[in-house]
Amino acid sequence: MDRPSTIAAVTAGSVAALAFVAFLLVAYLIGARKAWRGTGPLDAAPAPAWWFLSEPVWRGVKRSFVAFAPFVILFLAGGATSDMVEEGSTAWTVAMVVGGVGLVGSLAVQLPIILYNRPKALVPPHLRGEPGTRQQRRRPAARE
Repeated sequence: MDRPSTIAAVTAGSVAALAFVAFLLVAYLIGARKAWRGTGPLDAAPAPAWWFLSEPVWRGVKRSFVAFAPFVILFLAGGATSDMVEEGSTAWTVAMVVGGVGLVGSLAVQLPIILYNRPKALVPPHLRGEPGTRQQRRRPAARE
């Protein structure tokens, strides 16, 4: 009696996608350690020329990197895995749920850190004293 396989035809693109997710995970582990210690290349850098939002939002994105990136990697891993298994199978459902948790988790973690610099436990220690983007917008501009 043959069991139905939940593994779909594994394509080179699927394997490449998972390899890319693995690369992102390794790069995150290296970058997060530097960002947490305040020795990363973005710590003292101003917003790049292509950044079209405000400087306070850029600082919020830098604050949220350590907590936000794992959820993005989870989202990408769920998407890549769902492509490698048969659609409608239990494995596919699990992969889609993992991807959904990654997507919702990334927003649930990043937005409060950008806007309010909360929760402090997820913000690198050297950036915990910075005001959130909402607090900076409420401050009146200094008169000259």
